[in-house]
Amino acid sequence: AVQDKPIDRELIKRIASMNSCKGFPTKAQVEAFMTIPCLRQGWQPGGDEDVQGKPIDRALLMHIASMNSGKGFPERGQVKAFMTMPCLKQDWQPGNDVAVQDNLIDRDLLVRIASMYSCKGFPTKLQVAAFMAIPCLRQGWQPGGDEDVQGKPVDRALLMHIASMNSCKGFPTKLQVAAFMTIPCLRQGWQPGGDEDVQGKPIDRALLMHIASMNSGRGFPERGQVKAFMTMSCLKQDWQPDEAFQDKPIDRELLKRIASMNSCKGFPTKAQVEAFMTIPCLRQGWQPGGDEAVQDKAIDRA
Repeated sequence: AVQDKPIDRELIKRIASMNSCKGFPTKAQVEAFMTIPCLRQGWQPGGDEDVQGKPIDRALLMHIASMNSGKGFPERGQVKAFMTMPCLKQDWQPGNDVAVQDNLIDRDLLVRIASMYSCKGFPTKLQVAAFMAIPCLRQGWQPGGDEDVQGKPVDRALLMHIASMNSCKGFPTKLQVAAFMTIPCLRQGWQPGGDEDVQGKPIDRALLMHIASMNSGRGFPERGQVKAFMTMSCLKQDWQPDEAFQDKPIDRELLKRIASMNSCKGFPTKAQVEAFMTIPCLRQGWQPGGDEAVQDKAIDRA
């Protein structure tokens, strides 16, 4: 049925990477890996028969292959053991393994964990659970408030962003996560030069997630990188080219949009942001062919 279909080159690369330095795999080896029941769409623990005839979940297969890069073909038991960890089930919280026994696998979380652990083999249950139980990844956590969030649920959206940011770099330590989350300029109301003013202020979690998303796959950014981005003059309220805006507050909504636009691409330079914001067609009243007519017009921020 697939004789005339094109070669899936991305899949070939993942399989080749997984079998790096081990020679050419046989057809039987590749098929045995790709036909593992838990790599089919919709598979849940105990449901091998339910997915007979279901298509392969190729995205999941790619992540598993990437995770096992250079380590050969994983055994069916290894894949199954990873995918059936209680902490990778929907609604899991620390200490409630039994309560989620019958819950579905959180496939999005599973893929993020697999991506974070790329080229490192299969993580143990203890490693995954230890990462997910870091206090600063719980809902409502604020600096110094580890005890206050005991019993609070895991902030899964934040966890996903942290995992994405640390893709291919393994599990971060509690200190790495806390150091990133306590950068003063990620607190609500922060303005340049106001580190002391925001002591005790809550974390701006929406901004933190945008910064994390922007730095996806690049590890944890340094405080200086975050600060340099957030203090660009062109990200201040009402900024216009060739005008002084040193004392204006940061336009946090604009900052988030720029961060979102640069998702997974790292921190943009000031020149890049200014070049984007000064495009003539983004000025008020611009019409096709009318670049010169809007030279002195204000930027249309909406």
